[in-house]
Amino acid sequence: MTRTRGVQIHLMLNEDEDALLTKRAQDCGMSKSQYLRYMIINIQPKVIPAVADETHHQLLKIGNNINQIARRLNSGDRVPDFEVSDAMTSLKAVIADIRKEMISGDVL
Repeated sequence: MTRTRGVQIHLMLNEDEDALLTKRAQDCGMSKSQYLRYMIINIQPKVIPAVADETHHQLLKIGNNINQIARRLNSGDRVPDFEVSDAMTSLKAVIADIRKEMISGDVL
């Protein structure tokens, strides 16, 4: 069931307040409206930790490699064991990097 929201409010903020609202909403993966609704009903949104750009890029490359392997396997092609092993090793290394980044707090 979808809710309809028929009440519109007008809110005046200064530039610093708007920047803070924008940053907090983005940190939680929300729009400003979603963030404010969560705050109104007294639910503290969870901040989604950022992942370093290089780590994100590595994950995209690994995901692409895994998709290519899956596509080949699904089409009946044989995939050499070393290709699967290399993809898994790379994935494990990036996961370890993400864990270190999150533990150290150095995720920006």
